[in-house]
Amino acid sequence: RMKHLAQGKAVTIYDLFYSPEVRGYKVPELGALPLDYYMEGIDAMTFRSGWERGSMYAGIIGGYNPKGGSHNQVDSGAFVYHNKGVLWFTDLGSDYYNIKGGYFGNYKLYKRNGEGNNNLILREIEFGQKLDTTGYLVSHKSGEDSAYAIIDNLEVYGEENVRSAKRGMLVTDNRGT
Repeated sequence: RMKHLAQGKAVTIYDLFYSPEVRGYKVPELGALPLDYYMEGIDAMTFRSGWERGSMYAGIIGGYNPKGGSHNQVDSGAFVYHNKGVLWFTDLGSDYYNIKGGYFGNYKLYKRNGEGNNNLILREIEFGQKLDTTGYLVSHKSGEDSAYAIIDNLEVYGEENVRSAKRGMLVTDNRGT
């Protein structure tokens, strides 16, 4: 929408709220939506047991660990797991951008480095993972009762003593675990 506005498109009442039906789009019923979603390019996958409150929700991300002044965090291999209304593992989210010492490019901040993002870290690597590297989602499958995704993080740990660095998530037990 910002691109449209920059091109001179007018601001309308629709910019105050979003209602797809007004624009002619049909919003699918929750039960018709898939339980799993693979985000190509981001190398992430999310899983659900259902769309009702308290349903199991889990996700794992590979992706790019940038160097420099971006919004990103050092989080290739990070995961979340929520089940029965309990946040077992969750993402801490963004931080205050005007934090003392600066936010952008400051990977010493706990929320921005590998340690603060549910990651396996190597103490020999500053910030726990190498910057300017990528973790790739190399395998995933969705089934009715189970699903899985595997991230290959060899590049983000790429030290001589690391031969394999895969991290996976398996949703099983009829999507209950």
